Formats: sequence, structure tokens, C-alpha cells
Amino acid sequence: MKLFFRQLDLCDHQTAMNEPAENLPKPNYKWPWFALAAVLLAIVLAIVWMTFAVRKIKREHDFSAPLPSSAPLH
Repeated sequence: MKLFFRQLDLCDHQTAMNEPAENLPKPNYKWPWFALAAVLLAIVLAIVWMTFAVRKIKREHDFSAPLPSSAPLH
């Protein structure tokens, strides 16, 4: 019986030591800010890249379009 109570006492003591203190400051992680910056940079670069690609396609399309004065007047 003593052994059983001794084991219970050890278990209670270990769980009390493993519990975090309530007054500890929260850790400030820096990696989420780097991840957010990387995502935002990727979005901005994608917008810039697509803007230039759309302008290039419009230029190519307008270049190959027939002139309005050369169209037949029927």
C-alpha cells in the first residue's frame, strides 16, 4: 500500500513540475513574419510579371491586327 501511495505522490509531483508557469512571457517568433513577407513578395512579383506579360500580348495582338483604313467598305 505504501508503494502505491508513493507512486501517486511521485506522479503528482512530476505533473506539477511539467506544468508551465502562468507568468512566463509568450515567446516572440520571427519566422511567421518572414513567411508572411515571402508570401506578400510572391504575390507582388506575380502581379508585376502578369502585367508585363499582358502588355506584351496586347502589343503583339495590336501589331498583327489589320488597319481600320484597309478594311473593305461593304
